[in-house]
Amino acid sequence: MKKEFPEFYRLEDREIKNLWADCLFVFDANVLLNLYRYSLGTTENLIEVLKSLSDRIWIPHQFAYEYQKNRASVIEEQRIKYNKSADTISSELDKIKDLQSNYFKTPTIDVVTFQENLIKSKEIYPDCNFEDKTRSQMDSLFEDKVGDPFSDKKQISIIEDGFERYRREIPPGYCDAKEKDKDDPTRTRKFGDLIGWIQMMEKSKEVGKSVIFITSERKEDWWQIVKGKTIGPRFELIKEFKEQTGKQFHMYDMKRFLDYAKESYTVSKKTLDEVEKKDKLYNDLLVSEKVFSSDIAESLPEGLNLSGEWREAEISDSADTDKEIILTKKETVPEEDRQQIDF
Repeated sequence: MKKEFPEFYRLEDREIKNLWADCLFVFDANVLLNLYRYSLGTTENLIEVLKSLSDRIWIPHQFAYEYQKNRASVIEEQRIKYNKSADTISSELDKIKDLQSNYFKTPTIDVVTFQENLIKSKEIYPDCNFEDKTRSQMDSLFEDKVGDPFSDKKQISIIEDGFERYRREIPPGYCDAKEKDKDDPTRTRKFGDLIGWIQMMEKSKEVGKSVIFITSERKEDWWQIVKGKTIGPRFELIKEFKEQTGKQFHMYDMKRFLDYAKESYTVSKKTLDEVEKKDKLYNDLLVSEKVFSSDIAESLPEGLNLSGEWREAEISDSADTDKEIILTKKETVPEEDRQQIDF
């Protein structure tokens, strides 16, 4: 039966090894945008992995366009969140400084140094109006590795077909339909995933290679989800790709991709942990408050480590629970509205 219905079978280790040896690695826009959401060390580690695969990476024109379109918004989104969290922590540090001066002969926490480094760390995010090192690296990595745009005629044909696909919930992209229609009188913006998908298949046919697609999407119009468990790419995608190209299609989220990549390339445990945590948080739109205080700690300049005393310190402002901050091993920062950029 496997011969007749290969899309329903998990790839064996041998098949995965062969796929990795000769496939084209295709990246979604959200993977590139997430480089602005990771700590500096993690971003640099990921870029080094991409450089190691530079002769086999590619991005559809549609997904490259979405990266460019949303890049400035993601940078500013992260800058605002980071600065608000850093300012709140700095305010609470002032309270600690007052407590130490009033009740301790010898300060147990070097608050001044912490605050100085906190100010320096706020400068790590790029300014979308000036030089952006991450963008420059992406430009270099994907030079001559971005697909061509479809003609207007081809795109109109895809959109016309897309309405019927989405009505029948044929993947990918239909999960975005209702949400994206709200602010789009043309009702066409929702077809971005579908356009990128077809560009991906056409590239596979052109170069005669199977594809591993890396995405941070977690929705059911890309993934086969059974009782809450993601078991792999949608069966329909595997089948359509094979029918259209004669090649294999496989998918990973960034964490799973790195799990395999670390067998051949250097991927730190910190990178793996951060990617797994943040990709899940941003996709679920349920961003844990502790992420932003830990972001700050991770990105502080070298030479400043949180001491055991600091991690055990607990400070709260009972007069204003919205400004409460608890800096224990389960750090939290103020609650705020955190909405993921719409890809």
